[in-house]
Amino acid sequence: MTTMDISKIDEHLRAKNKYLWVLVTLVLGAIGSGLWEIAFKPALSLAGDGVLYLTTLGMKSLHDGIYVEVAKGLYERTALQILSAIVGVVTGVMLAVITIGRIKKNAADATGEAKKNFLRKLLLLFCCVVLLFSTYRTSVASIFD
Repeated sequence: MTTMDISKIDEHLRAKNKYLWVLVTLVLGAIGSGLWEIAFKPALSLAGDGVLYLTTLGMKSLHDGIYVEVAKGLYERTALQILSAIVGVVTGVMLAVITIGRIKKNAADATGEAKKNFLRKLLLLFCCVVLLFSTYRTSVASIFD
């Protein structure tokens, strides 16, 4: 056998292995999905109901109250506070990067007055962004009251 024949056989085996891996992956996925539906899903549901019964000590009103709270959805105020914090951090980092970049770029050729004007404009921009998001947060929070 020549090296060319061996390389063709090797390529054929590699292609065959790829198809075999795809087939094995599909079969394992089907088995896992079946196990979830038959065994794990009912067991976890039963365990969850048991934990809920134990934590509420069997009181039906407390049990129903938990479901009412869950049905309300996300806690909007907390979500708004987290959103505001993330927006504030992203805005602050963005402004810091812009400021540092502009100061480094203009450090050699800018006069003192040009730097002061730039910093004033940057401060005004920051205040406007904070005011915008504060207003947005207040208007969204008033919807949920």
